[in-house]
Amino acid sequence: TWGKYYTSFHNMHRNLLPKGILTSIAKRNFCAAQGAGHKTALYDYHVQKLKGKMVNFAGFQLPVQYPTGQVKEHQQCRESAVVFDVSHMGQVKLRGKDAMAFIETVSVGDISSLKSGTSTLSMFLTPDAGIIDDTIITRLDDHIHMVVNGGNKIKDLLHFQKVKESIFNDKEVIIEYLEDKPLLAVQGPQAADVLQKILEIDLSKMYFMNFIEATVPKLDNAPVFLSRTGYTGEDGFEVSIGTKYVEQFMDLLLQDTRVLPAGLGARDSLRVEAGLCLHGNDIDEGRNPVEAGLMWVVRKQPGQHKYIGYEALEAKRLEKGGQKRVCFEFVSSGIARAASEVFSVDQNKNIGIVTSGIYSPNLKKCIGMAYVEKKYSKVGTDLNIIVRKNGNQAKVVKSPFVPSKYYKAPESK
Repeated sequence: TWGKYYTSFHNMHRNLLPKGILTSIAKRNFCAAQGAGHKTALYDYHVQKLKGKMVNFAGFQLPVQYPTGQVKEHQQCRESAVVFDVSHMGQVKLRGKDAMAFIETVSVGDISSLKSGTSTLSMFLTPDAGIIDDTIITRLDDHIHMVVNGGNKIKDLLHFQKVKESIFNDKEVIIEYLEDKPLLAVQGPQAADVLQKILEIDLSKMYFMNFIEATVPKLDNAPVFLSRTGYTGEDGFEVSIGTKYVEQFMDLLLQDTRVLPAGLGARDSLRVEAGLCLHGNDIDEGRNPVEAGLMWVVRKQPGQHKYIGYEALEAKRLEKGGQKRVCFEFVSSGIARAASEVFSVDQNKNIGIVTSGIYSPNLKKCIGMAYVEKKYSKVGTDLNIIVRKNGNQAKVVKSPFVPSKYYKAPESK
């Protein structure tokens, strides 16, 4: 039973993690052991009201698509607006006078240079420079806020606690997991206008990677935390709101005819078109930021606090050979899937592997990402990708496949 399981789990890990985090991890592990995903606060809403098709993803029951279908949801995001339930993602708050030193030790980002209320993409590395997870980190006046991948949040929290005990044992670092905060992603060219009609704040002055607190007048001024970011390449927002209000907030969004609910299927095809990596597919602990093409995320100087994996990453940066992540498109018909082998055309030798592959609703062709030997990574290089034992002609192309449309601040003259 759940009670016996929790007692056993708590006794094993009570010295490692705070009680709130322990409960979250125990729930997730218990659900996984029972063969069922943990339910988000919107599970019944998805099933009963929206008739979503649910699947187990990252330990949660989430909609893969709705009756409108994946292609319609994808195009709606490119042309108007959609809302995703991304409550499986982990939200973590760091507080204390040593929180900045802590975050610049566990992550590669230049967090101390951020202005309050701004965010950056970052990563956590192993000592060997493998990518534990990618994350959005926000600096605020009194704390640091992180959003981490749903499938990795337990691993991330245990990693944080290990670093805290081994390096920051006598320091003031408080790790708080935000359990009761559903997360919605409102994405698309109409997203800002849709939210502007709901929130009590001027969104025209909020730019890409900005983070603010707002209120919802129609929900008794319920507080929301709003980040202008997303995972689609479109303008959009991630909205964190209390469980008490999340269904009513969904109602407000979907009352606008420009908005459709969208599932995991559309989210994946949108992020591939945008050239964005998925941890577990395109990046993982077996890959490093150099070969993944993510060195732009890494701070140029280690600064006062060397991040974990710094020495190993410097060595990787100087290495010759190895592989590099590329984007490709098929010249012939067919769809490549993760783990499809990539061969060279000139010598017909195995040079790499596909990590993501989809049929692009916008480009009307197969596109994807792969790791190939560096000499074959130049844009325009022909590739031969094996699908069902047959070779399919492809070529390396620039990323992203579809131009990004982030709402950025005007450049100062």
